Amino acid sequence: MGRLIPDDFDITSLPRSEQKVVQAFVNGISPEWLVLPSIAFIEKKPNGKKADGETDVVLIHPTRGIVVVETKGGMISVKDGTWYTNESALNRSPAAQACNAKHVLKRKIMEGIAPASDMPPMYHAVAFPDVDHAPAGALGTDLEKNMIFTRRELFEPESVLKRLTKKGSICPQSTIDAIVKVLRPDIEFSDDLDGILRYTQRRLSDETMTLIRYVQELDINQRVIVDGPAGTGKTRIATTWTHRAIKREERVLLFCFNTAMGEWLAGKFEDHHLVTAGPFVPTIEALLEPTGFEVPERREKDHHYFRTTLPGALLQYIDQIPQRFDTIVIDEVQDVHSDWFPAIQALLDPTGAKREYYLGDRSQNIFDTELPADMDNFVRFPLSFNCRNTKQIALLAKRVGGGELTQGCPEGPDPTFRHATGVREVRKRVAASLAELIDQHHIAPTNIAIITDRNELRDALMASENQPAPFVRWSDRDEGSIVCENVQAVKGLEWRAVIFVSIVPVDQKLKDHLYIGITRATTWLHIVAPRETADLLGMAHT
Repeated sequence: MGRLIPDDFDITSLPRSEQKVVQAFVNGISPEWLVLPSIAFIEKKPNGKKADGETDVVLIHPTRGIVVVETKGGMISVKDGTWYTNESALNRSPAAQACNAKHVLKRKIMEGIAPASDMPPMYHAVAFPDVDHAPAGALGTDLEKNMIFTRRELFEPESVLKRLTKKGSICPQSTIDAIVKVLRPDIEFSDDLDGILRYTQRRLSDETMTLIRYVQELDINQRVIVDGPAGTGKTRIATTWTHRAIKREERVLLFCFNTAMGEWLAGKFEDHHLVTAGPFVPTIEALLEPTGFEVPERREKDHHYFRTTLPGALLQYIDQIPQRFDTIVIDEVQDVHSDWFPAIQALLDPTGAKREYYLGDRSQNIFDTELPADMDNFVRFPLSFNCRNTKQIALLAKRVGGGELTQGCPEGPDPTFRHATGVREVRKRVAASLAELIDQHHIAPTNIAIITDRNELRDALMASENQPAPFVRWSDRDEGSIVCENVQAVKGLEWRAVIFVSIVPVDQKLKDHLYIGITRATTWLHIVAPRETADLLGMAHT
């Protein structure tokens, strides 16, 4: 996807026809292209007077140059050399406007860059987003058909740009920075890391929202199971379906087995009286509270309690539980044992909508649970595209079970590997990673997580001295701390930067833990582990 400049530009502020064109470029061209909408300029006329001008879109590429695009909406036609839009004659042809803007901008750019020999080639083109074919008739000497983007070409604009432009030598980044400064002097732009990361986060969010628009109406079905790898948007879909149920005035039970993820869900809906949300165990215990069920002390809760006692109590006291629900949404459903489903389903109001929406990832089934066998009447919908991670992280994740890369998967910093085989080495390597993330790249501690594959390693790291910020468990986090947890505790969550730590040999369990840990990082990933782990991931040793 093209990089919009500035990255927070409001495309909806443009006229409808320009919106279509700019969005088509952002969605349909490679990330190397910069997309600058609505570039204003002042043109000096031969008589010495000045006139205001504007071009609709300027595209910049490091090896293909600059393309100036003029947009015209409506139905386009050419009659006796005169251009018309919706039967209204234009004073100048769109091609003449684009060509004139190209020459004006070229002069201004050449004044603003040094040396002038770095000036990249410039081209002009026109876009007609409301027609399927180029207009019939003579197009003029300044326009050829391969310079026209109609509605059809805007579906795949990259192919038109490749025909229109020629690949040359790489334009220096300093020159591109200077060109952008000439065209948009009101913004501070450079191809620095902060700008790339802002762009990256926006593109990942856009990818997720596009996915949600496609699948949100699956909730017209009464029962749905969604299965997909990490980063495919399952939690966003779960919260979207919850919001849609609220609009239908349905009572919703929303939970997952993981405590941290459940608490995050509870926070999202704490102000909605129709929603009961949280981690599975405390949520069920709260529902049982009016019945007199006695919750044991935490140290007394064993495997039998979670597997048998709690769901059994829910069925035993179901008639004494005052709450009933119209819709049940379970995220990370792969963690829920099949024995629990009869109890969960008993909470549905028999006179209500009786909706069940389950979302999970079989590759994260580290508890070896199974869904009930009698789920044939559920609509099953697979997800496959990773919308959470940058390209570099997504490629690593794919080696250990991650999803496919989206077409617009943004570039990001290369993941880092640091070799360590013991606790003392691990502490040194983690300290080096934190110094790089915090001191060099100015990432706030709250945006960093240290994730281990063993509780013992987590505890050893938390006991480290001279930390740049306190290492804390998820439940103790605050704005100034760094979360340090094992993979089981952070399933479903994400951070801008993750340091994944392991000192165990490579086996299937480590692969599962790597998969979970890697996919928690949206943009920055550091791995501290034995060299065998680097070999598994195809990473260079350091």
